[in-house]
Amino acid sequence: MINHKRWAIHYDEDRNYDPLTAQIILNYCSPSNNIKILDFGCGTGNYLKFFSKFNQFELFGIDPSEDMLEIARAKCNDINIQKGDHANIPFEDNTFDIVYMIDVIQHINNNHMLFSQIHKILKNNGILFVLTISHDQLNKRPWNKFFKEAFNVQCSRFPHINNLIQIAQSNKLYHENTIIIEEQRTEFIPRSFLNIAKNKEYSFFYLISEEDYRNGISLLQKAIEQKQTWEYIHGETMLIFKKAMT
Repeated sequence: MINHKRWAIHYDEDRNYDPLTAQIILNYCSPSNNIKILDFGCGTGNYLKFFSKFNQFELFGIDPSEDMLEIARAKCNDINIQKGDHANIPFEDNTFDIVYMIDVIQHINNNHMLFSQIHKILKNNGILFVLTISHDQLNKRPWNKFFKEAFNVQCSRFPHINNLIQIAQSNKLYHENTIIIEEQRTEFIPRSFLNIAKNKEYSFFYLISEEDYRNGISLLQKAIEQKQTWEYIHGETMLIFKKAMT
């Protein structure tokens, strides 16, 4: 089980907004004022803090974790941030021009409910952004060689891309575009990743077995001491949907 309190403490040490992801969302924003945007699963508020620089946005956030919300509210004290999830969205229907979900979909246990509820709170022609990871991208994660159970655990959490599109469209959120975001480089295995693993800053560390976790930490430490390199391939998939006129 994910320890959300511990995760929240270390989350901000590794996570920040991604400029490319943020720019994709900005590209879909009209130049008009009073664009209402909901960060669904806002975590500690990194994206909200970034978007708060733009005066034309009226920002909102929800997250189910009180520990995450405490940090987000301290960071974004002038933004309406509330506790909520896909079963309890504390906003009225037809409220938002844009809803975005960054690395959230793997935590949702009912995607039909999720897309149905988001359809309700979006305005006509409103846009939904879902940043997720395909199974092919998961298979290329460089830490799979150390944590043998990581790939299968992650695949059990992340829905197939085509399934997500089908479920969204069955709830009248029509697929507009898919954007692949990838970064690749060869580098010495960074000691900073060992710290990430020890702090369990990625949620999958809580879901693999204790044996696999301990073995992986040991293998990772040896590889760093031996100054080994890895092929760092980090890929994500942005799905973009639009609510049709009703």
